[in-house]
Amino acid sequence: MSEHVILFAGPMGAGKTTAIRSLSEIDVVSTEAANSDRDAADKPTTTVALDYGEISVNEAEKVRLYGIPGQRRFDFMWTILAERAEGVIVLVNADAENPVEIAIEYVKEFFAIYERGGIVIGLTRADLVPKSLIEEYATQSPTKCPTC
Repeated sequence: MSEHVILFAGPMGAGKTTAIRSLSEIDVVSTEAANSDRDAADKPTTTVALDYGEISVNEAEKVRLYGIPGQRRFDFMWTILAERAEGVIVLVNADAENPVEIAIEYVKEFFAIYERGGIVIGLTRADLVPKSLIEEYATQSPTKCPTC
């Protein structure tokens, strides 16, 4: 069987767990714990290790979906889960303070995956911001990033 690994990355509250639950064909394995940082994201729980789901492409291919924790204190999981990843979907709340900078930070963090597979940036809560901010994302490119 051929397997593909896709990561879902982004800050706490960006929608990684929700995305994996929406896409997965199996019951999602989730490591939710009480959120002790309600200032960063006002939600009752947060992922502390990973979320895991699967999509079957056909009988011979499977896509494994891993959601990484959004808090930096759990970034050791980022390294572990990124080793086999072929791509990463970075989710960022469009209405966050400095969302473009947040997206760029995640692109930098996972630039090795960009080079061997790809990165997709998804904006959540985009209906809450002006269209000009969304256009600003389109003008950014990881290959143009001076510090990548």
